[in-house]
Amino acid sequence: MNLPKLLSFESGRIVFFETLTKHPENWQQNPTPLCIVRKMLDKTSLEDKKILVLFNIEFLQVLVEERKINPENIYYIADNELEYLGAIKIFKVQSYKIDDFTVPALKKLIAGIDMKFDLVFSNPPYNKNIDIKILNEVLPVADEWVIIHPSLWLLESKGVFKAYSDFRTKIKNKLVSVEMFNGNGIFDIQLNVPIVITHIDTRSDTKTQVEYFDERYTVDSINDITKFGIAWETLVKPFYNQMSEYCTTNGSVWSNKTAFSLTDSSKFHCQLADIRGSKNLNSKTKDLVKSDFYTMTVRDNAEDNKTLRKDTLKNTYEFNTENERDNFIKYLNTDFARFCLAILKTNTHIDSGELSLIPWLDFTEEWNDEKLFKRFDINQKQQEYIQTFLPDFYNIRK
Repeated sequence: MNLPKLLSFESGRIVFFETLTKHPENWQQNPTPLCIVRKMLDKTSLEDKKILVLFNIEFLQVLVEERKINPENIYYIADNELEYLGAIKIFKVQSYKIDDFTVPALKKLIAGIDMKFDLVFSNPPYNKNIDIKILNEVLPVADEWVIIHPSLWLLESKGVFKAYSDFRTKIKNKLVSVEMFNGNGIFDIQLNVPIVITHIDTRSDTKTQVEYFDERYTVDSINDITKFGIAWETLVKPFYNQMSEYCTTNGSVWSNKTAFSLTDSSKFHCQLADIRGSKNLNSKTKDLVKSDFYTMTVRDNAEDNKTLRKDTLKNTYEFNTENERDNFIKYLNTDFARFCLAILKTNTHIDSGELSLIPWLDFTEEWNDEKLFKRFDINQKQQEYIQTFLPDFYNIRK
């Protein structure tokens, strides 16, 4: 079968683009399903625009063959020779090839084209936050961007990744819309955060339209786009603000950890694993993590957390009495403490500040959810949401 005939069939196009994208010399090796390409193109007007496509030849199929965009208005940067030649010979667009898979090389190549684009489409490489590094460097080359990539840059709220905070600052009030969904099965990847279609217009000063699975709403600030969806504004944000204020004044679990090298053998210790929680790899819904994801201790094995190990150094806690240590472990298992963890936890680590929103308390006293909700005046709707959001992993609910 010749190439034009192969490309006349949807299944043929998919085979063709997957073959090109999975070329071993590619920077981006996750082909974009044509249904996703169409969804991305529908985010904005295509008429009379100079369009730049980064890495993904499947966008050319829809732009040229389906949407009938003039190839002279399309510029394509390929990451292998086959896609470079295919873009020229099949779709007749202006094609360029990147040989050095680095952000500086890409920036230099785009600068060499010497053009201000109206619009960029891309499904960029994701590993090591390359997508955000690319955007931070080349965002000014176009007025509009529609890209699909992991949403960690959007949902990470600890502020520990400078690349994320830099990007969020650059697109403040420029983020037109975000659409989040489970992309693991679509792209054959293993993320515990949604994939997001991000639409940016650098000329705008706008609120952001959010589509979070089956929820649709508008936010004034990019900081109000979270994994809690529409519940963030009325239920979770007030809780977050209260815990943040308390921890700033009185300390958090994270701020009270003990340096492993300074532990006193005469005292009693609790040590938490650096990695805790599992991804739900088979999920096709927004349940991207398993029931242990928002936990800090092993179920039915409290003794595991009472043994000091040199391979786990960042989460070590020291107490004057055995009773205090045991009350601390019980506290970590409450819905209250786990929800504080959930607000900041976006990956399997709990050793990078994820515990900094969990209040430090007097552990001569035993704490349970009833006492904690009363202590912090957590209203009934918030309590119900917390228990809906968190699985009863430890079977401690009444």
